[in-house]
Amino acid sequence: MRHQDWPNPIVGGFLALRVDTDSVPQAVTWWMDGLQVEIGGSATTWQMGGAPTVQTGPTVVEFTSNYATCAACLDALSQAANFVWQIDAYKVLWVGNQGQQLALWSAGEGDMLRGSAQVEHSNPLYRNRQYILGALDQTTTQIETRIGDGTNTSFTLNYAVALVPTVEVKIGAGAFVAKTVGIGGVDTGKDWYWNGGKNVVFQDPAGTKLLAADTLRVTYVGQYPIVVLSTNDTEITAQLAREAGVGTGFVEDATGVASIKTRAGAYQVAAGYIAKFAQVGRNLTFHTYRGGLAPGQLLGVTLPDYGLAGEQMFVQSVSAQHDGLLHFDYNVTAIEGPINASWVQYFGALAAKGPTLVDSINLGGAGTTLALLQTFTATKAPTATFTTLVTACPICNTTLICGAATPIVC
Repeated sequence: MRHQDWPNPIVGGFLALRVDTDSVPQAVTWWMDGLQVEIGGSATTWQMGGAPTVQTGPTVVEFTSNYATCAACLDALSQAANFVWQIDAYKVLWVGNQGQQLALWSAGEGDMLRGSAQVEHSNPLYRNRQYILGALDQTTTQIETRIGDGTNTSFTLNYAVALVPTVEVKIGAGAFVAKTVGIGGVDTGKDWYWNGGKNVVFQDPAGTKLLAADTLRVTYVGQYPIVVLSTNDTEITAQLAREAGVGTGFVEDATGVASIKTRAGAYQVAAGYIAKFAQVGRNLTFHTYRGGLAPGQLLGVTLPDYGLAGEQMFVQSVSAQHDGLLHFDYNVTAIEGPINASWVQYFGALAAKGPTLVDSINLGGAGTTLALLQTFTATKAPTATFTTLVTACPICNTTLICGAATPIVC
């Protein structure tokens, strides 16, 4: 929009719009002085809406939302894709890599108020090994049979059921016949029922109970809990160097994701955390009188005293207050690396997780399977020690040979 400064009235100001009157978008100019609408010769990039604000990212293997807020859903999707998201002052949603929007100017010492620049090397959420807890993996197709007893209508399977099972029944010496299957507590009028995550199939109350000569056959895909681990070996080596070679270089984190039902989905979540947090970030704060910066922009920063030479930093926050004279004082926070959550967000996330209840501890038993990204080879090299005792004794003599009772006489 172009206009003259206040208090003069708007003269010749215009606002560019896009109006889709047919298959060809038309560029429109709206003259405010006379409210006259004129069709321009062509539509500019800005008038056509510009580049899309939601970038194309990786395919999310698995995503489930049960009455979660839009913000929580965007947080989860962005985390899996290693993206950031925001809704700007114009109510436009931006989703993509840091730096979709470039700042209007680059920052140097001359743009900052004297003594206001501070650089902190930190990443409170740093990790180079990421465990994902609570995820599930699926078995190969399982085929199990059960024998009736004339009483039982519920049959237990070896695994919890992940997908819709196939249920067949053989009466006596007859052939297996497929039965209708529904979701327990939801469907009605089916022969058999199942529920996701349960290792039981049960018969409709109106059905005929299976006798000892009858056989139930269930074909299904089961599920079981796993723990996956994703690592960044390069960062582990760098961290070990920062530790002066003392230690392992491991910085670990464990995050629970109960909604993930596949191994691939768990690995994607783990990789997303590693991609985002396995880096030591820098946090720059400064004050300036120059306006035009906004959260979400990528700002070029040159501060030789702090080792910043044209570094591209992500503007995390901008606040402004009037100095009481002629200027607005803008307080800018720009980061290099992952976005650091505020303390309010941090404790909010902890509260959202809820308490962790430990109802049982199993050591060395069948339960959660640990799926590791690394592979290793174990070798065994057996050794043995033999001690040989040699006894020398005369042969051609009247003495005993090697302590024997009979002497040898030459």
